[in-house]
Amino acid sequence: MRPDAIVVSTASCVVRRAVRQQGSVGSCRLLLRLSDSPSDDCRCEFGVWLHRTVETAERASSSYVLVRDLHARFHAEAAKVVDHVAGGRRDAANAALEAGSPFSEVSGELTRAMMAWKSSVGA
Repeated sequence: MRPDAIVVSTASCVVRRAVRQQGSVGSCRLLLRLSDSPSDDCRCEFGVWLHRTVETAERASSSYVLVRDLHARFHAEAAKVVDHVAGGRRDAANAALEAGSPFSEVSGELTRAMMAWKSSVGA
């Protein structure tokens, strides 16, 4: 297993960079290249691994369930940011990325859960 917080950090940075670049539909294309739908947690590299590669026995673990659920919430929040950007609501997109926002909170929770899972399997 290789759950890795770098995936979450990278995704968070991509979302933040896209908003700050120009706050336009063009910025959203950068995000959409990661997935046809930013809310679809099964299409990013980590999601593919999480949903298709993790062994069946491990999928019953509380760590897996927590990471899976947080990963889905992370994508749901990222999709909201993309929607703000696509709708020309740059201020709303920036606010959605601020510390304490749902996006920021779930990003942090997911990172911590992934690191705990990694530690629990000795990776």
